Amino acid sequence: MDEEALESFLGAVRLNFHHQHLVYPTNIFSKCGACSNYEHIEGSERGENGEGVQGSNCGYICKPCNLYVHKDCIQINNPHRHKHSLKLLEFMHQLDDGRKCLVCRQEVEGLFYYCALCDVTVCRHCLRNPLVIDDVPKKVHEHSLTLVMIKVSFTCDACGVCSDGFPCVCLSCCFIIHKDCIKLPRVIHINRHDHRVSHAYSPGPGDWVCGVCRKGIDRMYGAYSCSVCRYAVHSQCAIRMDVWDGLELEDVPEDENEDLDPFEVIGEGLIKHFSHEHDLRLVISGSDENKEHCYVCTFPIYNDPYYTCMECHFIIHETCANLLKKKRHEIESHQLTLCVNPKPGIISSDSHFLCRTCGRKCTGFCYRYKYTKIDVHCARVSNTLNHGSHPHPLFCFSTENKLCSACRQSSHPVMSCMECDFDLCFCCATLPKEVRHKYDRHPLSLCYGESASGLYWCEICEGELNPKEWFYTCNDCGSTLHVNCVLGDYLHIRPGHSFKAIDEEEFEVVANDGPTRPFCKDVICKKRCVQPFVMKSKDKNNRYKCDYSCISDHYRFGDL
Repeated sequence: MDEEALESFLGAVRLNFHHQHLVYPTNIFSKCGACSNYEHIEGSERGENGEGVQGSNCGYICKPCNLYVHKDCIQINNPHRHKHSLKLLEFMHQLDDGRKCLVCRQEVEGLFYYCALCDVTVCRHCLRNPLVIDDVPKKVHEHSLTLVMIKVSFTCDACGVCSDGFPCVCLSCCFIIHKDCIKLPRVIHINRHDHRVSHAYSPGPGDWVCGVCRKGIDRMYGAYSCSVCRYAVHSQCAIRMDVWDGLELEDVPEDENEDLDPFEVIGEGLIKHFSHEHDLRLVISGSDENKEHCYVCTFPIYNDPYYTCMECHFIIHETCANLLKKKRHEIESHQLTLCVNPKPGIISSDSHFLCRTCGRKCTGFCYRYKYTKIDVHCARVSNTLNHGSHPHPLFCFSTENKLCSACRQSSHPVMSCMECDFDLCFCCATLPKEVRHKYDRHPLSLCYGESASGLYWCEICEGELNPKEWFYTCNDCGSTLHVNCVLGDYLHIRPGHSFKAIDEEEFEVVANDGPTRPFCKDVICKKRCVQPFVMKSKDKNNRYKCDYSCISDHYRFGDL
């Protein structure tokens, strides 16, 4: 006879609540592991300090685990709690990992109760707590709420979501709400809007569209709305982790003196910008020959209005000078701060960054929150984007990776169309619409593809060009050029910026505008550098590298 057969012969039984050992029936009661009581039947006796004595109550005991359970606690039939029997189970990691109590929404552990018919889990503590919730905040509802332990289909008055679940109700008011929605924050700040939004059980009369998912809002149910302008958001959209920063702002006064202006006007056409120590002078009319690059966005100035320093070579676009010092963006739930990068030539791991949205290496200014850094071009793409490649407005509302309709690369985040299947990654959305290149004396315009037959050729690399893909073209000469051949890998790297190699050799980004293209000194590449910009050694003459792929094995660019 094996050990388990012997124990069964001695009266041991295996109860079906996932317990690993055999248990023994006993008339000596102790503290129940399910209800935490010593006495389960009225009239039972208890010795000093609750120690076990003989009594009429019958239970089961597991000696190896020192576990005692009342017989009546193994299965509970209480229609006031649930219409089906609730069976006692013991937590098992393989089966129950992540299982949450219906009432308190906490993950269960140890012993808990379960209804297989309704898939209802209740922890042993909540099973004996009253179903009436008395501590409901007055701003949620003025009366107590009762938790219904029957799974029903209902629409929550607080969030407007129709779902199958276990609601909290107030019968006197015909009020019904998810238990989780009782704890909805009252006043919050989301990354889709500049003002605070507050929760109400109706956003007001009229038609409303959610500022996050861009779908309609039923004004008969609760939502978040702005008291300053006409703006509303679904309750569940507003509290998404990628939308809300997690701060409850009720009773928190707004900072009306927050300084967001990037500069101070000190005279006619003169400003003091927060990023620079000298005064800046406005120049209205630029020139196509002005090839200086803006310190903020790193793009050429050309004939755009710009501010220039009266004492040094600092220069920025007028539009870049007006960028606010703080802003909100769909990519980060917290407010972003405009940060100044070191000037070109400074050897520092902070002299460049990897943009969180487009993935490009950048040396201009960035909007930042902790480790999240966004290039100023991508920061401008926010809320609604009207792009020349698509007839409908684009929005950033998806948290999933999607295939960009332009470059056919999987990307996140993307700007998406609500009316058709069109998605645009930030890398393509921020491509300059007009550029200049040494191969053509006219401006080059970005073309979003053509339905044409025949072959197209790139004037730079002399390779074949697919006319259905995006490319640059000259409207005067009719030339066509690959996007990458025109822009290269240095689109957001300002010329003159320096980087330090492992062997302390210093490389500077310079224009590749000589009469001949230099040879790359990389031991693998050894080809002519065709990019519009190249890396030139400041220590060794005529030592060039094409791009990042040629130096990635030998040089470091800081902690990206």
